[in-house]
Amino acid sequence: MRTSVKLGIIAGALLVLTTGSAALASQTITWVSVSADGSESGGGAPELAVSDDGRFVAFRSTAALVPGFSGPGVYVKDVQTGAVDIVTVASDGTQANADGGVRIDMSSDGRYVIYESSADNLVADDTNNGPDVFIHDRDTGETTRVLADDGSEGVSAADGAISGDGRYVVFTGQGFEAADPSFGVFVFDRVAGTSERVAGDGLTAGASPASPAISEDGRYVAFTTREFNSGEDVILFDRQTDTWEVANPRIGDAAPISRHLDISISGDGRFVAFSSPDTNLVAGDPDGTNDVFVYDADAGTLERIPAGGGSGLTTRPQPVLSFDGRFVAFTFYGDLYGAANGVSDVAVYDRQSDTAEVVSVFDDGSAGDRASGTYLSQPAISGDGRFVTFSSGTGFDASDTDSAGDIYLVDREGTGSSGGVCDSGFTDVFESSVHLDNI
Repeated sequence: MRTSVKLGIIAGALLVLTTGSAALASQTITWVSVSADGSESGGGAPELAVSDDGRFVAFRSTAALVPGFSGPGVYVKDVQTGAVDIVTVASDGTQANADGGVRIDMSSDGRYVIYESSADNLVADDTNNGPDVFIHDRDTGETTRVLADDGSEGVSAADGAISGDGRYVVFTGQGFEAADPSFGVFVFDRVAGTSERVAGDGLTAGASPASPAISEDGRYVAFTTREFNSGEDVILFDRQTDTWEVANPRIGDAAPISRHLDISISGDGRFVAFSSPDTNLVAGDPDGTNDVFVYDADAGTLERIPAGGGSGLTTRPQPVLSFDGRFVAFTFYGDLYGAANGVSDVAVYDRQSDTAEVVSVFDDGSAGDRASGTYLSQPAISGDGRFVTFSSGTGFDASDTDSAGDIYLVDREGTGSSGGVCDSGFTDVFESSVHLDNI
């Protein structure tokens, strides 16, 4: 049963492109980074995450959006009720004494939110004088952090991501293994209260690992490393079998040329998305500009997402996958996919139908006048690909009159609302989720 308060609907438009044709489809766009009463935030909000049903959006803002608390902080907006909570707090409600909000992530149901912070007052006995990855339970109000294999605090932790079920947190860190305190990729088990290193079968993951991502049940972890090349490899690691594979295979086994960024993994661990300017990943990649790639672990194949109307995306795309890997949301720049506004935009590509949709548009389908989904802000997508959230300097809501970056949530099926409260459309997304059995 769904209950809500209706504050008015924006009848949106979505630009859908196929091979040489365009059509308009309904969408709605919701301004998320506002207080519960709808007042303007006035603060940038580049970090974000979204629950699988699109109801909860986590984001960082420099504004004070909750009475009694000052900015900056990490907030969670309930788009159904309009309520806003702050999660950069200790279990007793004390606000963090240092900024946080780098690499925000959220469990599938929105209960657990993780973030990186250097605050030392969020948990007891925080004496490492470094950043930690914290986990806030929105049901109980408890805040904890990732711990070492013996239950002690590590030297530092960053770049966290949480499994969909909320049990596991993957991160990069140092001092989380008593036998080997070196830097690496670790997975923290919230139930056991301990971490284990992601390593095995000739892989140590100790050479500048970055951008870790984790599957729904925590079995699969993807990340980048320079362990085997001067460039970067994308590794897909199976924690159940302690085996791994390279998710960025090159033509003729050539070495990687550049960095591979912004790793995303599908819920079942089959698909891994990343961005790269390398031209030796797939045939026909012409110019070395950034592209989005999707690796299929079942088929052992790599796919380049077409840059509609151009040869590459020309900016840092920061791709994110839906649960089943069908939809990829990413940032692009330039006259691609029908956009011609001279700033960055956000698109969703449907790998099943081979169509792209520009979602950072006004209700009449016109493009924004300021950047959306900049290189500093990865978009987020719900489990079924229906909801997409991103940061933008464009005021897609008429009440958003400042030039500060704000967070917007797009309902691609067109049943959301403006003013921070949605009147319908929040259901169990997995009842209608399409799985790519034949892709």
